[in-house]
Amino acid sequence: MNESSPSPWDEVMAYADSVEVSDTGLGYGDVGNALAADHPPGYARCYAVWWADADIANGGFHQFFHNSTGNLVLIAIECFEHIGEHKMASIFKSALLACTKQHPEFIRYNIPDGYFENFTPITDDLEALTDMYYEEKYRLPGKTRDTCYYDDFVAEYWATRPSEFRRDGNTSSE
Repeated sequence: MNESSPSPWDEVMAYADSVEVSDTGLGYGDVGNALAADHPPGYARCYAVWWADADIANGGFHQFFHNSTGNLVLIAIECFEHIGEHKMASIFKSALLACTKQHPEFIRYNIPDGYFENFTPITDDLEALTDMYYEEKYRLPGKTRDTCYYDDFVAEYWATRPSEFRRDGNTSSE
């Protein structure tokens, strides 16, 4: 990719900006959920993980769930499970369970019935989970310490799963 080409993250954001939501006053979480509803899965997954990191970097899991991007937690968990990053998925799922108990006012979406069945949380301490998140995030494929957010992770995801960004509706392997 040359310097003048848009990065994969730029492509994800441009696509997200093109998605229509019913209420223009809604936040990034609502845009991400609109992406997940009827668009290629790679866009929503990368969008969710990038915005989760932005808010966690700004104030931990408390900040993430407080902001509209907390609505993207299920998509972020799906992303991590999809790429085989089960520890990161477990950190997010543990944070979601803790938040449902400690800050139910932050949960503005439906968690599927039975979502926590047979799940043992790592801890219910959101600050400890934030620390675990930082320990684990640089182990993700493509993630380096060179960028604050997930630009490099999105580039890796795009490069290894291009079919998940196809806009023709075909998400089979290429």
